[in-house]
Amino acid sequence: MPSLISVVIPAYNAEQFIGQTIQSVLDQTYPCHEIIVVDDGSTDRTQEVLKKFDGKIHCLSQQNKGPSAARNAGIQAAQGDFICFLDADDLWIPEKLEVQLAFMEANPDIALVCSDYEEFNKEGIVLSSFLAEKHHMFPTFPTVAGPLNNAFEKLVFENFVGTPTVMVRKSCLEKTGVFDEEIRSVEDRDLWLRISAS
Repeated sequence: MPSLISVVIPAYNAEQFIGQTIQSVLDQTYPCHEIIVVDDGSTDRTQEVLKKFDGKIHCLSQQNKGPSAARNAGIQAAQGDFICFLDADDLWIPEKLEVQLAFMEANPDIALVCSDYEEFNKEGIVLSSFLAEKHHMFPTFPTVAGPLNNAFEKLVFENFVGTPTVMVRKSCLEKTGVFDEEIRSVEDRDLWLRISAS
């Protein structure tokens, strides 16, 4: 049976980019099982844009509680074996799910996989590569070649995990817990630390 992937997208006042974000998931070479968009109390036209994807996404709505609570609502609703996170103003390259899933299936002891990503402006011009330029971590991580045995140690000093690049086993989140909704800044780092320590 093929592996099922759930994609969780928290959205707050995301009308400008959410359509392109969802389309980048629909354009994947490995189709996901479900796209769960959690509208975190938007006051703009986000809901109007989401209606254009009726039948292609599951939309949850809640009062504004922040990205951790929105992601947690998506995790709770997710039915997939693997969960991926995507922010409402980010895009995936078409092979993202296919490449990461192949790696996870070949490495059943790996709980989470992430990758580098690029920042670009409204004109589509690449401004930087996150790990390579901002965190000066290449050639430390030149390729996705296998497990990073000292991930916890590296995460203590610097959060190198870009949340929109993550694919994590749902079974892992059931053991380590989900995002801490009390943390308002760099809320993802706490979860990555717990996963890497487990």
